Amino acid sequence: MEVRVLSPAPMTISANDYAALADAKEVEISTSSGGRGYSTIIWVVDVDGVLHVRSFLGDRGRWYGRALAHPNVSLATAQVHADFTAVLVTDRTVIDTVSEAFIAKYPSGRSRDAMVAETVLHTTLRLNPA
Repeated sequence: MEVRVLSPAPMTISANDYAALADAKEVEISTSSGGRGYSTIIWVVDVDGVLHVRSFLGDRGRWYGRALAHPNVSLATAQVHADFTAVLVTDRTVIDTVSEAFIAKYPSGRSRDAMVAETVLHTTLRLNPA
């Protein structure tokens, strides 16, 4: 099996803003549908200089469905706001690495277990700075 190493996405946000988003325990993701905007709180992890998110509800996550349909999304904390393009990750090696990042960043428990369950791995999204 060939392992592909993805290079970090080109940065269009400052290194400080990127670090703030990567370090945040929770971020607000804004998505859109039918001309309306929606926001919800999610978890984010950094893998080799690239932010990744996942829906703990799998395909039932509304934000996830909107991000697939309209991949221009925004992430925000109290101090930072940045725009991204969501790209579905299909490479199992990357998906597994994202799971490892969730395990390393978040405390053990039901919430973290839900984020790394086999049933939701297919909802892994890479966020490329817009």
